[in-house]
Amino acid sequence: MVPHIHRYLELLQLRTEHLEIYFQRSWPTHTMSNQQIAPHNHENAHIRLVYYLSKPQRAGGLRLLMPNAPNEIVANLFGSSVAVAPFFIERTPFNATHADLDLEQGQVLIFPAKTMHQTLPSESDDDRISLVADIAVTLNAESECEKFMPALSMWKKL
Repeated sequence: MVPHIHRYLELLQLRTEHLEIYFQRSWPTHTMSNQQIAPHNHENAHIRLVYYLSKPQRAGGLRLLMPNAPNEIVANLFGSSVAVAPFFIERTPFNATHADLDLEQGQVLIFPAKTMHQTLPSESDDDRISLVADIAVTLNAESECEKFMPALSMWKKL
């Protein structure tokens, strides 16, 4: 999984030679028919990783939620489930408040841990099983930047 994380950081145009990457924790998720995982995020971490061990057809995808729609010109214009008549025509990628991803078995998804997300209800009789991980990013001992956590070697236990 480490190469996937490095590739993700490179896609963000970050210089990975200045960073240290730590798995904070990892656990499995198991979803059966008609189940879903409620909206949540992982503010304790920086990066979220999901790896699908078993992802049958119709087992429900992952929804990434955007509480503030990027193109929302009036507060909560796109957020309500009922369109603001007579202005709203239809949902498009330009007025989306979420992105639904229907990943396949064996695929890995990496995204910012602060992103609100949930799983959609499974409509399959077969179980959806994934491994998930919270990942923290710190600076290495030679680098300084106020935006990142300092290297663990700089921490002092109280």
